[in-house]
Amino acid sequence: IGPFLIKFDRHGSDFDILEGASGTLGETNLIVAEVYNLQSSEKRFPRFFLHLEDLGFRCIDIAAPLFRSRDGAFSQINMFFVRDDEIPFAGSSVL
Repeated sequence: IGPFLIKFDRHGSDFDILEGASGTLGETNLIVAEVYNLQSSEKRFPRFFLHLEDLGFRCIDIAAPLFRSRDGAFSQINMFFVRDDEIPFAGSSVL
């Protein structure tokens, strides 16, 4: 029985995991996901980000960005998602 925290570090298998965890997601309050920028399009973070929004979660924070050593390009980051009906998203103010 939840609430649950789900941590993703699966290098592209996240959509399969989310599909298999559909029941658990209903009791999940926080998702932490290691997401990527330099992978193929189906593994990059914008697709995962939008998929989580479709499931009712929104990004609340980011941490630990990594940059590729050879050229300094943004490579990956941890993103934190909470249910979109949580307090941080109430109201219309941007700041």
